Amino acid sequence: MSRRRLQQATLASGPPDVLADGHFIARILAAQGQQIFSVELPDKSEVLVELPPKFRSTVFVKRGGYVLADLGSSERTNKIAGEIVEVVVEEKEWRKMSYWPKEFAKRPDMGYMQYDDDDDDDELMENPNHRMPSSDEEDDM
Repeated sequence: MSRRRLQQATLASGPPDVLADGHFIARILAAQGQQIFSVELPDKSEVLVELPPKFRSTVFVKRGGYVLADLGSSERTNKIAGEIVEVVVEEKEWRKMSYWPKEFAKRPDMGYMQYDDDDDDDELMENPNHRMPSSDEEDDM
């Protein structure tokens, strides 16, 4: 099997039945540069994890996305707490698993911004680019 197909097969794998010791589902907060990401764990703590070389050219990790991070094998002496084991691609499948953290429950979609009905339109500034017709012009029509 070619290397490209092997990488695609690794990425296409679904969620595991059970999480291994030291593995946690984490939410990506921000990219810190050089394939290092700041992630939020279910207990609201923030740690740094590294994206291993096998994922670097094949997957796009976006802010707000989820990853499976391995924090158990930290033989590191620097600030990086662990590494990303898998990137959650099919989020719906992962959410159905019993180990999905309740802290990462899907938020209700707000859709459009909601405004209070109590807002007065009188507080709005008059648009200087739009000339309002005078009362004389309205009568002529």
